[in-house]
Amino acid sequence: MAALTATELIETARIRGWLPSSPDAATDTELLAMMTSECRLGMAALLKKARGHYTSERAVLAMTSAGIALPKSASGQNLEAVEWYDGARYSRLEQCAPLAESELYALGAPIGWYMIGARLYVAPARWSGNVRVTYQALAPTLVASTAAVQILTVASATTFTVSANPTGFGTTLTLDFIRNAPGGEMLQRSTAATRSSTTYTIASTTGLSVGDWASLEGTSPLPQLPVEVLDLLALRVASSLALQSGAPNAQGLMALAERAKAEALTLLAPRGQGAVAIVSRHGERFGRARRRF
Repeated sequence: MAALTATELIETARIRGWLPSSPDAATDTELLAMMTSECRLGMAALLKKARGHYTSERAVLAMTSAGIALPKSASGQNLEAVEWYDGARYSRLEQCAPLAESELYALGAPIGWYMIGARLYVAPARWSGNVRVTYQALAPTLVASTAAVQILTVASATTFTVSANPTGFGTTLTLDFIRNAPGGEMLQRSTAATRSSTTYTIASTTGLSVGDWASLEGTSPLPQLPVEVLDLLALRVASSLALQSGAPNAQGLMALAERAKAEALTLLAPRGQGAVAIVSRHGERFGRARRRF
């Protein structure tokens, strides 16, 4: 099942809100900017409430005494977990207060993590190795489908082809890859690529399929949202525009958006379908979770 693109959602917003297409109306670029803002604020808050970790991603980062730069996609420096890799397994670190350098040298293995400015520090700061961070990912900037490319063929383990190149795609670029399916799953981030005509070369095409999207780093033609909230997104954009322009249907659209929000929360809420068996790491059944309604 193909995903609904941001360009198609613009048309949905225009239809739901009876938005004009006159020269004085909002442009597609303006509507895409509004949708991006909604995805990063209203939709992100709703998903965090309903699904908790829906927008969470993980990254493995190298530890340094100078601190660790978080991924560009990290939203608001909001870390959900920091884990230290000891060469065999990951161990969760606890958030702690910044420690003096004299205290750090008295420690052995990492005991915690803290933030100073926009950089992550592990205590003790002199420790080398890797940490794995789990963070809330910032929604990408939505762009028109004409500003991205769809994979036409996966030609080899490192190359893929497209039918045509958008304006602004150079011969050396950094791409994000998005699955062409509802939810717009991010397959690869910040992937270095080179282009020769309509053939692209990257480190690995593993996990990529025909029809998946490639977009400039930090952008996406697909909203990374479950299908249950796409109509809500269109309604929120339509109602915001109607309210700003003083349209007579503004209040009605706002009421529709509130109803769509309530319905989306109902659909997104996790529900137990029955008793769930809890199994130990050795496969032994030692209890059953109580059914939840």
